[in-house]
Formats: sequence, C-alpha cells, structure tokens
Amino acid sequence: MGLYGEREEWAPRCPSLYKDLSLHVIWNDDGLHINLTRDPDSELIKLIWENNLDDFKKSYPDAKVKLMEKSGTPYGISTRILNLPMKNLIKMGPRKKMWCGGFVYETEHVFADFIGCIIIDLKNMGKIQV
Repeated sequence: MGLYGEREEWAPRCPSLYKDLSLHVIWNDDGLHINLTRDPDSELIKLIWENNLDDFKKSYPDAKVKLMEKSGTPYGISTRILNLPMKNLIKMGPRKKMWCGGFVYETEHVFADFIGCIIIDLKNMGKIQV
C-alpha cells in the first residue's frame, strides 16, 4: 500500500474555472500532469483544442500535450508539465520535495490563469458566451 492507499497517483482538484470546466493536477509514474476536463457532451474542449493548441505549445514548449477522449469524444486536454515520476519524488529528500510542492502550487495557478485567458479569447472571438 502506497502513500495514498491503493491509488498510484496524487490528484488534488481545483475548483471549476468556467461552468463545468475543471483542472485536475495528477502526479503518477508518467510525471506531473495538469488535465483540463469537461463533460464529454460539451464542445468547449474541442473548441480549445482546435483554436488554442498552438498557445499550449508556445506556453509549455517542453510539455507533452494530448487530447483526452472517451469513445471518440473529447472530454479533456492533458499537459505533462514535469517529467518526474511519482516513484522518484517519493525517494527525494525533504528540500527537493518542498521545491516540488511549491512548483505544483505555482504551476497550477499559472495554468489556471492561462486557461482563463483562453476562455476570454474564445469569448472575444464570439465562439462562447460567458
């Protein structure tokens, strides 16, 4: 049994950003990811992916960005922010863990602001109503 019971990842949840659009920070053995998610029947994730993928690549050039789909329907965008497996984090000393904690906190807030700007841009383009 690991630090989080049977779960092999750490995943706090941020409040909703826009209607039912949410951020989920997930840290597993593939690294640290920030997942932007919404209900699968929504068009917003598809709009963000089609209109703002270049923004993701410019803002997070070293990140692995992928569209999350279920049965061919987009429901999220996953951005791997840090290529540091959870098993390596667990083995780190206290100072490095403190740095990682601060990094997660700051990165999640910056990412939320980044998504907020995307929502404003989509509104200004007339693609969504706020």
